[in-house]
Amino acid sequence: MLQYILALLTISVFVVLFIRKPQIETYVLYVILVLPLMNTKILPLAYGFVRTFDVITVLALLFLTKDLIKFYHKIQHKTYLLIGILFCCITVVSGLYSEFGFGTYYNYYPIFNIFIFVRFLYLFLNHSSKNIWLFLSAFKIAYIFALLFVSLQILIGPQISLYSGFGINVLDNEIGVVRYSGIFTEPQLNGQFLAMGSYLFLIYNSEWSQFKKYYNFFVFIISFLFILMVGSRSAMGGFLIGLIILFLFSNIRIKVLSLILGFLAAVIAYIAIPSSNGIISRSGDIEGDLDFRQSIWEETYGIIKEKPLLGIGLGNFQEYTAKYHQDLYLEQAPGVYTYFTQPENGYLKILVEHGLIAFGLFCLFFLYPFTKFAIKIFKHSINFNSIIIFAAICSWLIAFNTVYTLSDYRILIMVAFLLTVFEVIQRKVDRIII
Repeated sequence: MLQYILALLTISVFVVLFIRKPQIETYVLYVILVLPLMNTKILPLAYGFVRTFDVITVLALLFLTKDLIKFYHKIQHKTYLLIGILFCCITVVSGLYSEFGFGTYYNYYPIFNIFIFVRFLYLFLNHSSKNIWLFLSAFKIAYIFALLFVSLQILIGPQISLYSGFGINVLDNEIGVVRYSGIFTEPQLNGQFLAMGSYLFLIYNSEWSQFKKYYNFFVFIISFLFILMVGSRSAMGGFLIGLIILFLFSNIRIKVLSLILGFLAAVIAYIAIPSSNGIISRSGDIEGDLDFRQSIWEETYGIIKEKPLLGIGLGNFQEYTAKYHQDLYLEQAPGVYTYFTQPENGYLKILVEHGLIAFGLFCLFFLYPFTKFAIKIFKHSINFNSIIIFAAICSWLIAFNTVYTLSDYRILIMVAFLLTVFEVIQRKVDRIII
């Protein structure tokens, strides 16, 4: 019930603000400022599973359609536009081709809504070089809220939640492990969000005061401890890969400082983090978890071979396995069985549901900007802020290997805006030229 109230309040506030200032800026900044609430439901699954971000985006689209479809002198991002259109078309064709049709039609909302958001975000960021700092400041407020929410769970208990109850991975009574889901329902999503967002506190403006620079760096250090407390091994692994990327591209002074700070952080974590922590206590069971996941992956490979090009249709993994692969279930309690909604791997879920064609297009969303980034590095024409964004994206790409998280709007929006900022931050334009 709480999330429905929060959803109504969030939408109502947006309507009031948008009536006062019906501009792209209002929509983009509001979405990122209240990002923790973007996934709250306004309608339950039985009535279409509409969420806050869906309503806000549609409302903005009704009044900003002209801005959405208006192009200036030339389309600078025609490659991204083409990939996006093809991805949407192939996904719809996959649904038509599937024997289950559009039974999970609500899974198609995010595909279209996120492209609307990205389009408006490009327009906003390219309008002025100052807008990127305004956007990042709004995100940092949302991120601090997420950290504070995890703090409440640590102090009071994991029962503090934006939702009714919490995910199955929060408590493990057998080994006494508590993992913190924060503003999400599952700790894996929370870990990915905190890992990606932490890197944005390393981006700084040369005009900032020393206090503001130290404050942002302090939040980054604190984020490491929160990621550890959350208890997601994949998120921590992605976070560490991001740190390695920054270490490799930094100068000698930063590398020495990083080693010192890393050592101090490890000592503090060893002293402060209890042995029942979700990462530490489960470190000895990595091989068992890997064997478990591999058994699911092997079954998924078999499904992919059956439906290679167009897949089984978006959101149909659970229904398909329940019909054709009935050994892919999880016993949540004695006599209580649940079929998997995903194959414990984000890439495999896209591959099995969307098919090889759409999966290739999904990969292009990352490979295309990464290739441009690599060329700029080779030419020594890159700024360090873009390397930070690259590290943040890579941290998610690593964690995505163990769980599909794009079904949550908070993660989807964050990945989309990181790719957008990654593109914009390398060009430093002062006017709209899309």
